[in-house]
Amino acid sequence: MLPPSTQVTRYDSHMLPTTGVSGKFSCSLCEQFIQERYLLYTNDRSNNGRYWHVNCLRCQLCGFLLSDLGNTFFTKENTILCKDDYMRIYGSKPCQTCGQIIQPQERVMRAPPNYYYHIECFCCHKCRTRLVTGDRYAFVHGHLFCEKDHPLKPPSTMNERSTTTKRGGGAKRGSKSTRGQHHTHHTHAQQQQQQQQQQQQQQQLPLPTPPQHHHPHHHPHMHQASNISLMNSSTHSILSVSNLNGGDNY
Repeated sequence: MLPPSTQVTRYDSHMLPTTGVSGKFSCSLCEQFIQERYLLYTNDRSNNGRYWHVNCLRCQLCGFLLSDLGNTFFTKENTILCKDDYMRIYGSKPCQTCGQIIQPQERVMRAPPNYYYHIECFCCHKCRTRLVTGDRYAFVHGHLFCEKDHPLKPPSTMNERSTTTKRGGGAKRGSKSTRGQHHTHHTHAQQQQQQQQQQQQQQQLPLPTPPQHHHPHHHPHMHQASNISLMNSSTHSILSVSNLNGGDNY
């Protein structure tokens, strides 16, 4: 029988002929001696070998023979699970930034309400600066923004720079070109003055003042990066079978 345990253990199985060893090994499930032509030998990372009847080693959820589903299975709470069922029940969450599965026992950063990130992926979406424990950040439309770059931050007052032109290099005072330019500017000024007088003579109805809508400034709720944590067993993926939390590592 399987030893009572709440740990997750991964086994690799191998089908072996029983030539010369028939009747020498008992099945780990039914505890009967194996007389069949073939047996299944399984071992974990600690090389704790076990022997099984081929028909005894089944997934206890889907009922399929594990020898037909591959050479890897898992045990948790005395339940034998094929790889697919283990993945379905205890599968991991993907990283919110890169979309890749977070490996078992990998150190992660977590953002509310329930998002997980690789440590190197926990960074500002705009400037790509890594956010570390204690940093303040905003979570906007599924992306992380540092306190400096988050898009809902009230716009800062920018200093306007006046455009200046270099003086000098023009025509000499009193030259023809200067006098021509002065005459052109004078004529243009007269035209502008006439247009202003015509506009003053026309009666214009006062335009209604458009209603003013006061929009409150939206300040996004800032979060503070928490300590680095480990993925627990309920969120582990078996895509990588290293460092399973609370279990043997293979």
